[in-house]
Formats: sequence, structure tokens, C-alpha cells
Amino acid sequence: WLASRLGVAFIKAFRQQGIICTPKHFVANIGEGGRFGGDVYVGERILREYYLYPFEAAVKEGGAGAIMPAYNSIDGIPCHAHEWLLNMVLRKEWKFDGFTSSDYGGVGGVLTAHRMAQDKKHAAALCLNAGMDVEMPHTDVYGQPLLEALKEGLVNKTVLDNAVRRVLIQKFRLRLFEDPYRSPRKAAMVCNHANHRLLAREYARQSVVLLKNENHVLPFSKKIKSIAVLGPLADDPVFGNYSPWGVKTVSVLEGIRQLLPAGTTIFFEKGVEFGDVSLTTLRQEDFLLPDGKGHGLMAEYFNNMHLEGQPVFSRTVPCIDFDWGEWVPETVVKADSFSVRYTGFFVSPVDGYHTIGLTVDDGARLYLDDKLIIDEWKGGSARQVRAGCFFEKNRKYRIKVEYYDNQYKALVRLGWDGYPPATINKAVDYARKAEGVVVVVGATDGEGRDRAVLELTAPQEALIKAVAATKKPMVVVLATGNVIAMSRWIDEVPTVIEQWHPGEEGGTALAEILFGDYSPGGKLPVTFPQTTGQVPLRYNAKPMGAQSQYIVYGNEPLFPFGYGLSYTSFEISNLKVASSRIRQGEALRLSVKVKNTGTRKGDEVIQIYVGRKYASVAMPEKELKDFRRVTLEPGETKILEFVISPDRLSLWDKNMKFVMEPGIVKVMAGNSSKHIYTTQEVEIVK
Repeated sequence: WLASRLGVAFIKAFRQQGIICTPKHFVANIGEGGRFGGDVYVGERILREYYLYPFEAAVKEGGAGAIMPAYNSIDGIPCHAHEWLLNMVLRKEWKFDGFTSSDYGGVGGVLTAHRMAQDKKHAAALCLNAGMDVEMPHTDVYGQPLLEALKEGLVNKTVLDNAVRRVLIQKFRLRLFEDPYRSPRKAAMVCNHANHRLLAREYARQSVVLLKNENHVLPFSKKIKSIAVLGPLADDPVFGNYSPWGVKTVSVLEGIRQLLPAGTTIFFEKGVEFGDVSLTTLRQEDFLLPDGKGHGLMAEYFNNMHLEGQPVFSRTVPCIDFDWGEWVPETVVKADSFSVRYTGFFVSPVDGYHTIGLTVDDGARLYLDDKLIIDEWKGGSARQVRAGCFFEKNRKYRIKVEYYDNQYKALVRLGWDGYPPATINKAVDYARKAEGVVVVVGATDGEGRDRAVLELTAPQEALIKAVAATKKPMVVVLATGNVIAMSRWIDEVPTVIEQWHPGEEGGTALAEILFGDYSPGGKLPVTFPQTTGQVPLRYNAKPMGAQSQYIVYGNEPLFPFGYGLSYTSFEISNLKVASSRIRQGEALRLSVKVKNTGTRKGDEVIQIYVGRKYASVAMPEKELKDFRRVTLEPGETKILEFVISPDRLSLWDKNMKFVMEPGIVKVMAGNSSKHIYTTQEVEIVK
């Protein structure tokens, strides 16, 4: 239900601006073992109860104009060729009148990945007949192979006409034929506008979740004389998939520097490097241009994958550290199927045997003095390839790196282990000197980047433990897009904050929270397990037939769904229902009292959960059905009213009918799925 609310709000906002939203990935894009695009083995009941619900709301309430199927198959049928999913449920049942747009390569994946067709012609027929309208990112299977399928009768012309019609209808609705262009000048004025940065700042403030705050370590006083800002992400903010490039960002370190008065001593040290994959990037001062006049490298860009012909663009770059995602180095470079050649000299700052490596997506080669050192000229997702070399200090090596991108994401980095490493000892020394400590750590994940473990990397955990041993007031800041298992260090630190991917003003917002300008009020939208092995761990899981417990850890989460602390305190009480009996088809009306019992202004999120005492099918003990965020001054009380619609009180019965089944439901109010403070029972009657 929470995902449905987020989706509907997002889609409606974009619709008001004349923009089509394309909810994805339809559907159940979880995969065995949490793998992106992996096969899914679930029946219709689980699909209906968990995975289809947010998409149904996106279509019926949000008015989504397009839907993107998932890479995965469901019980052996790829979503891009799933007729029941695309035609029966989406179009016939939900009355969806938009178009379906494939995920990148999803149509071809029916042939190459799922092996459901013997050739592109049959793959085209499978997908189009199933209701898959548009192939992305470019025409391949839906080009000549589709034409052949049409000629051979594998596809009916009416099916093709309907797919085209659905796309054209949306274009007419957006008036794209009358007004097809947008002004780059206006876009430049709007993007990164000051008002938008203020909104990003407020979003970041409200998103921060305070997970632990023993002995009220936070907020720090602005009169603090010294503070140590440590960790690999303290001056290097991380963002999620599809984040924009070229936007001014504020790191935690910069946010703290901007907020604290002049004269405050701010120590900074990374302590450890971030990530499992990348070596430290080779620096500009250690490169020379091909003519020897200046530091850096010459980069030549080609609109093909083989460095053929003349470059379409050339420029100097300071180093090789580029993550273009699905963007391009320059507008004249093709979005896919381009290549780059970097040339110049590398002047080694040290003697000795060192590891040098390329992190790439797709392929690359490295030459030193015209000798091929690394040959990874093949496609594939992000990975690192290393080689060992002996370097002489101050010797000038002719260097050449060749890189190509096939499709989707583009990434190339050149690094080595020859620089003095970030040291935990120096970080600990700064922590001892400071009155307070902030340690910023995190993890990378996202589309095509699955995590096998939910813990932080070992170096980051070692940093946290070493700093915690100083017993200085400290806070660990997590910059992640997903959950972190913390059982190996959580008991050693007094304070933990989840910052998520905070956006361009994240550092400013976090500094305001650390020093008390803003009281955190965010809540967890997911459950945080104690350890990786507890996953999947959901607050709304169905009852277990046997009372089994995980050895050592048990079944309890580290932090429950909906959880989050504040600098103030609240009392949630006096849940009242308008009637203890309601009829089928009738809404449930209720009210809850909330009071700020602390000494600071703050936000609380009142959460309404509903569970059935019994039902014709197994049901979760509780499910979130509504919530409200409210800001209260110290001592202020408010009465909040809620209306739970009949569909939120309904279930899929044993005959797979969606009904508001008679019986007794328990209504609960609290500020997390585990912290329920007031309850009532309501009977549903015919």
C-alpha cells in the first residue's frame, strides 16, 4: 500500500506538467536470491496481494500513460511476452489505455536470455501478440524481423495497428504533433533553479531517519570547538541510479563547514577507501598531455565501438574517472556504441611493484609504453580488471587507454594502489582531538548491481569500530539506497542516522539536523534486518506454520518498518472508531490523538495498521493502511481523522475474489509497525 501511495503521488505530479510516467518493472521484479531480472516463482495470490497492487493504483488512480514490463519471467513466462499480465490484467481488467514500453533489450531478451523463441521473428510475434507495444532503446526485433512475422502470418495486422494506435493516442494527448519541441534555453533556466534546490533541501531534511541516539548525543551544539568529519563518503556524496550529472552537490563535510561559525576546528580524513571494486583514481598531476605541455590526458571520441575513422570530438581530461550511466560524454557522441581513446604520459610518483586496474562497463584496453597490459575488450556490466607492474619513480611512461560502450550504462575508471592509502590511524587521531565525531559510510547498489551481503565493507566497519573505541560522542551516517545490516558494530556506537541518497542539498540538510536546526522525523519504508541471512524480513509477512527461529539472531529485525526517532517525544493515544460495526462496502472512519510531550518542535508520523482476527485465507498480522505526518510545537495536541476505504479492508478470498469479507478486524495506531500504542476492534457485517 505504501508503494502505491508513493507511485500515485509521483505520477499525478508529472501528469500535471504534461509528462507521461512509465511505472516499472511490471511485475514482481525481485528474482531468486534478490537478483535483478531473475526468475520469479509466485502464484496469482501473491501477485495480487503484494506486487500488482501498486501498479493497479498507478493505472487507476494515477493515470499512468505507459507501463514498462520487467526483465524477469514469472513461472517461466517472460513479462515482456506475458499475455495474461499485459492483455488480460493490465488492459482488460484495469482498463489501461496507454502503451507498454519495453525495458532496454527486453524484447530481444525473450530470444537471447529466456530462449523462448528460435529467432527474432518469432520473438517479435511472441511479444507483440502478448501486448508489448514499443521496443526500447532502439528498433531491432521490431524492425525487419517483425515485418517478416507480419508477412508470414505470425502477427495479425490488427494487433500491430492497435500497438501503433496506443502510442499515437498518447502523443495526441500531449499535443506533440502541434508542439514537438522544448526550449533548451528555458531548460537551462529551470534546471538547478534556486527554488528547486530549496525543495531538494526540504526533501532531504524530511527523509533523514534517526535510528539510534543514546544519551542524546545529538544534536551537537553549534558552540562545539572542534569536530572530526570522517569516512569515505564525508566529502563525496553518493546518488542513486539515473541521478543527473553536472549538478552542484553539497557533501556532509561542506554542509558542516557552511553551518559552523568561523574558528571551529574541522578535521577531515577518509580513513578508508569506498567500495569493493574501484582502486584509487590516478590523479591529474601524475599525467602529462601528449605534447608534454600541461597535466592531463587527450581524449578522442568516436561514434562507433572500434575507434574507427576520425573522432567526432576531442578534448583534454584531468584523469580517467567517468560514470556516464546512460548519458553521453558530449551531445555529438551517440548514446550507445561509442568509443574513446585516452593518450598521454604517466609519471610515476613512487618506486615499486603496484597494481593498476580498469573499472569498466563495457570493454577497455590499457597500454604502457606501447605494451598491452590489460585486455578486457569485451562487453559486460561493471567490473574491475587488474594487472601488476613495476614502476620507477619520476619515470615517464607513454600511456594509452581504449574504451568502448555497447549499450545501456557506460563507465571507465583508471586507478592503482600506488598512493599512500587513507589511514584509519589518522582518522582515530582526529577523533581523539575532536569534541564530536561524524563518520559517513555507505554502500553502492541499484539496477544491475545486486548486493550479496547487506553489511558494510570490512574496511568501513573497521573504521567505525576504531573510532567508537575512542568513546568520543559520535554519529554514524549511512548514505545508502537500501538497508544495512549493522549487528557487528551497532552496539559500539551511540548514534546512527540513515541519510539514504540525499540529493544535491543532502549535506546542507544533514548539517542542520546534526546541529539541531531541524529535528529528524523520517521513518523507515523498509525493515532493517540484523544480518543478511534474515532476508526476506517483512513486517507484513503471513503467519508461520511452525514457530521457527533463526539461531543467534531470532526473527526480530534490527529496526522495524515505519521506525524513526526524533529529538522530541510524542504520545499517541485515544484511537476512536466512528462505529464498532460497519457493513460490507462501507468505509472505516477513525480518529487518533497525538501530543508533542517534549521540549522541541518536531514531526511525527502516525501510522494506521489493520489486521484480521480470522479470515478465509491466511493473512498478515498487520498491514499499513494509512499514515499522516504532522508537525507539533512543544505541548501541542492534535486530533487526526482517517478514512479507510473499503478496498483497503478487502482481501483475495479462497476463490480469488476480491471481497470485503465479514469478520472482526483489529485497528492499530502507532509510530512504527512494532510500536503500537492504541487499538480498537471493528466488526464487518453483511
